[in-house]
Amino acid sequence: MNNFRISVVAVFLVCLTGCSSSEQKLNNPTDDNAIFGKWKLVEQYMSVGGPQFKVDVENGAEYSFLNNGIFVSDHLLDCTEGKFEFESDTLNLMYNCDKFKKYEKGISYRASLESDVLTLTPITIICMDGCSYIFKKITN
Repeated sequence: MNNFRISVVAVFLVCLTGCSSSEQKLNNPTDDNAIFGKWKLVEQYMSVGGPQFKVDVENGAEYSFLNNGIFVSDHLLDCTEGKFEFESDTLNLMYNCDKFKKYEKGISYRASLESDVLTLTPITIICMDGCSYIFKKITN
């Protein structure tokens, strides 16, 4: 019985000191001006009622983020530019067209940047079962 107690305490201590949180702190895309440049959508994570799965995107949308706070995109045919800003780990895109005027702070995404990969997860327009968009940097 004594060995059992020692084993339980040992396992608890190992888990307490050896386990780490799987939650990672998101990198702010404005650090070191890394967001500036041209980005291409290459992957999308989506769900149709079950677990999320990855889909490769051919001829994905492109976004250019300029150092003056302006972005240009071919994502929407009738709305191709606007202003962008970051608040903590949130990217806000304020399009210069009427159909997005109802969104005061623009279309918001949770943004994470690692190396030359930008991951955007919608906040304003929610995917029912979750989704995210993976962009790769194609030019500075």
